[in-house]
Amino acid sequence: GINAEYGGQQHTVYTPDFNDEAALEDVVKYSDVVVNLTGSHKPRLHHSFKDSNATLTHRIARACKNVGTPCFIHMSHINADYDSKSMYLKAKALSEEIVLHELPNAAIIIRSADCFHGWDEFSHYLARINTRKRLVQKGRTFIYKGGIFTYKQPVFGPDVMKAISRIITTPDQDRHRLYQFVGPKVYTLNEFMEAITSMTYRMYKPVFNPIRHMIEADIWRHENYIRYQMITDTPTYGLPGLEDVGIRPSAFEDVATAWLRNYRIFWQTWDPVDGQKSDIYGNSLGTGENF
Repeated sequence: GINAEYGGQQHTVYTPDFNDEAALEDVVKYSDVVVNLTGSHKPRLHHSFKDSNATLTHRIARACKNVGTPCFIHMSHINADYDSKSMYLKAKALSEEIVLHELPNAAIIIRSADCFHGWDEFSHYLARINTRKRLVQKGRTFIYKGGIFTYKQPVFGPDVMKAISRIITTPDQDRHRLYQFVGPKVYTLNEFMEAITSMTYRMYKPVFNPIRHMIEADIWRHENYIRYQMITDTPTYGLPGLEDVGIRPSAFEDVATAWLRNYRIFWQTWDPVDGQKSDIYGNSLGTGENF
């Protein structure tokens, strides 16, 4: 925002051409803090992972460098790694290096775990691979090695946004240059699936097929499968986190019902008369899947 005449805040929405560096400089030239949340979780028709997560970041960072922006906050990932099997995480590692190269004294890197919220890709992807199964399959869900070798520490998205707001309002001398935002609990992938299905009221039985794994990971190179099922979160001990900026991290079980209940079958609810949950798997009237 730009200070208005009487001390208020004037907010203007810009839609610059990201190929035009002069237009980018015009957007950021009055900013005390620039927060870079650009990026894409999947390649699109006209741009790759590198284009959306690294090249675009480079242009914005260079524009901030040219106009002398004093603080540039860049959102990365705790699993960002050049050697990762995930193209997204490779691009995030490259974007970190670019930002530190262009703005060595102004850059703040935030490494966040996978976020869960009402519009996330993480929890919705895991809920879909379970609920898209027909009920006759009794919850058999394809999970990498049964979900017992992958560990996740997801974080609530609004907590991350609140933390970024706290960093923005913190005096520069009190800011750290590297933050790490993770959730309050570590899950195996299997435990996280059990937490999801406890809210969707679906059966869940993990199964692993080496042939399908080869197809997903090596032939299709399915990004969601590689990133969310195969890669374990690897936080770095000792980095400042949510608590260090005054945010108490929210537990997945406390907030996720708000959106995961959308995956319940329409009559899979608590009966208000006898307080018992409907049995969708052995109901004589059918499953209700085709309604």
